Amino acid sequence: MGVNGSGDAYRRIINKPIPAHPHAHGGFGLWTIQVKPGPALGWVIIRSNGHEPRYHAYAYCRDAGGRRPWLREFGTLNSAVAWMLQHESEIRELIAGSEPEPDEPIT
Repeated sequence: MGVNGSGDAYRRIINKPIPAHPHAHGGFGLWTIQVKPGPALGWVIIRSNGHEPRYHAYAYCRDAGGRRPWLREFGTLNSAVAWMLQHESEIRELIAGSEPEPDEPIT
């Protein structure tokens, strides 16, 4: 009997590999999207709709109410990261006009 990592239970449940992307840093379920050594672009958080996991993209900032601005929902981590990188200039504009993210990026 040993200690399982956070992804072991997920892999056994749905029998799929843990999602990964070169610009998604962090652990399963919460990734900071960042092309290092540049600043973080946003977050991707996994949620379940009851059947399939969904990946929600957020900008790396806070709105006036202290919430992370939601960007879009995706079916895969790769599609979320790709969309965020393709829309980097618009996301950077949103970040520049918003409150800073109080948390440090996950490395």
